[in-house]
Amino acid sequence: MTRIKICGLTAPAHVEAAGEAGADALGFVLAPSPRQVSAAQAHELAGLTAGFVHTLAVFRDLDFAAVAQARAAGLRGIQAEGPAARFGALIGAGLVPLPVFRDGPDLARALAACTPGQ
Repeated sequence: MTRIKICGLTAPAHVEAAGEAGADALGFVLAPSPRQVSAAQAHELAGLTAGFVHTLAVFRDLDFAAVAQARAAGLRGIQAEGPAARFGALIGAGLVPLPVFRDGPDLARALAACTPGQ
């Protein structure tokens, strides 16, 4: 089964369009970026989903401040880079971790594992 995550949403119209397109997950960028939103904005935008999609805070690096921001925003998970050991803390905090894969062998293995028939 293919799942689609749309990331970098900054406005209610973006959330609505992603929902109409059938997104399974929405990512709200809390890291410095042109698409960055505050935890309060992410909370407001995630509230527009009525809980029908998975909502993620997106960071460049995983640290405990990121966990606090994601919880403050009411998001269900975190997508970030960081040591695997830190992802265990997310599960303990009730958040679903989604690691970031860069182009290369790790990404190729992850895609192969998710591709039917391989």
